Amino acid sequence: MIDDKKVKESSSKRLIKEIWRAVREVAGSYNDTVLKEWQKEAEAPAPEAQKPTAMPTPQEISPGSTVHSNNHVSFVLYAPGKKSVGLAGSFNEWQPAPMEHIGDGLWWRSMKLEPGEHLYQFVVDENLWICDPYAREVQWEGEGPKAVVQVGQQPYEWHDEGFHPRPLEDLIIYEVHVGDFSPEGSFDGMRERLDYLQGLGITALELMPVCEFPMDRSWGYNPAFFFASERAYGRPDDLKRLIDEAHQRGIAVILDMVFNHAQQDNPLNQMWPYEENPYFSGANPWGMPDFDHFSDVTKAFIRDVQDFWLREYHIDGFRYDATAYIESDVTSGIGFFTWAARQTNPNVYLISEHLPQDPWWIHNTEMDAQWYDTFHDVMKAQLREGVFEGNHQWGDLEAVERALFYGAGGYSHPSQVINYITSHDEERIVREAQTNPYLNEEIAYRKAKLGMTTVITAAGIPMLYAGEEIGMERERTTGEAKFEWERLEGHEAAKDIHRHWQRLTWIRNTHPALRSPNFQTLFKWGEQKAIAFQRWNDEGDAIVVVLNFSNESFHLSVPFPMGGRWSEYLYDYSVDVGDGGTADVEVPPSGALIFCLWKNW
Repeated sequence: MIDDKKVKESSSKRLIKEIWRAVREVAGSYNDTVLKEWQKEAEAPAPEAQKPTAMPTPQEISPGSTVHSNNHVSFVLYAPGKKSVGLAGSFNEWQPAPMEHIGDGLWWRSMKLEPGEHLYQFVVDENLWICDPYAREVQWEGEGPKAVVQVGQQPYEWHDEGFHPRPLEDLIIYEVHVGDFSPEGSFDGMRERLDYLQGLGITALELMPVCEFPMDRSWGYNPAFFFASERAYGRPDDLKRLIDEAHQRGIAVILDMVFNHAQQDNPLNQMWPYEENPYFSGANPWGMPDFDHFSDVTKAFIRDVQDFWLREYHIDGFRYDATAYIESDVTSGIGFFTWAARQTNPNVYLISEHLPQDPWWIHNTEMDAQWYDTFHDVMKAQLREGVFEGNHQWGDLEAVERALFYGAGGYSHPSQVINYITSHDEERIVREAQTNPYLNEEIAYRKAKLGMTTVITAAGIPMLYAGEEIGMERERTTGEAKFEWERLEGHEAAKDIHRHWQRLTWIRNTHPALRSPNFQTLFKWGEQKAIAFQRWNDEGDAIVVVLNFSNESFHLSVPFPMGGRWSEYLYDYSVDVGDGGTADVEVPPSGALIFCLWKNW
């Protein structure tokens, strides 16, 4: 005779071990002897008569809701220290059904549901109604957020098998807010404009955070649900189609991810006070709960989040927000979540906004690159012809030289720095330049083109913020700031700067010298506020760039690294240079020249 109680206990033990084995493995809170015993028991086949008929096998269960064969759905919540957990949803008229505590703080229930969309919540200790922290989709209603589970839905069919992400140094990144980019403010609206993005010559989209947040308008840096895409932008398959079709155009997709904190509505924040919470250490200056990155359960949660986006959505990389605020070492925080992402995808792009930048995290963790704050600050001072943030001066060519070359910042390769003039946190140059009362709109557009040229030709990975390429002048705001598509129709200066960006991305994509680690300053003209430098590779591609940060034109005697005919790209003329010689050239006001030894246009 079979003892049903023992069968249930054995199944529960295997369930606990299967779900949380990976948690303890990555967190380091186990010993090898115990792990081997767990593996032995979990992998041992159970007699046919002992297999439960109402619940899926442990190997099929994971936190959140999981749809199995025959429309069985398992629901799992990790809630240690709680006396009871119930499951309420549209499938049981919102009458909480008790979940079973199967040990180690895990609560579980399985049931068969009809095909279609179902909403549900967990009820903790009989009075706290929360959404599933692992919800894949969330619907906000008067009673708060509810998790959505789709039963009987066919999985999305991907068509990006031919896509192979480029090396990091080959990227040209375009940072964009989904809600602002199209009139529709949706994933579909962006997808329908992928041809425009491809025409810009960019090779990677960096989406500002798309994890579910309260209300319908936000930059996304207040994530409430880390597994759900923002419903105001569309459904999960809409985001998958956007990524899929971007891949089919050779464009990688990088997701801006916030791991410093969560929004207050996050269920993991609601279940415990801070002094008892296994996930959070307290509130940050913005009033949002800060993750405790030294906690094993936080590590497991973040690992699950990254695995989900990399596998389910085919994301190619992460841009980690505000990493300087995350308490970290080589095994926790930055050290852990970069390592964990690399285990899932060895080729994942890992970029951080670490301000001020600190190359230590590049050299001692799996982090690939950082936003190069030095480049941004120094170039803003040059382009606005003044002081920027009190520390950077117009005409400081020593600072310009350090900003152009990654090695001066303590980095060992240009792929470790993201060069940018503007991001979502900054004013675009056309507006920033006009904060100097001596610079008018015409000059501001020249400054914007000069900034673009500098970003493209400097040693590092160039990044453009949406709207820069059409000279948008709108003041920075966290409110709605739609991309001004009409500027491409009737605004000549906007069309000119747009064509300039397209030409710049073309030369970077076709000249490997601009993607190589090689950089050398050729000359600095202090009085004229101009600098010349060269980029080259070992296969013979060589480029000389002259940047003029003054609003006057100058005739300069430019030293060239070798003799030959050098072709200027932006104005299409040539100069003949003898060995070790120079050439006298005219540099336009707030302008640049790009000379190529190899002419391919």
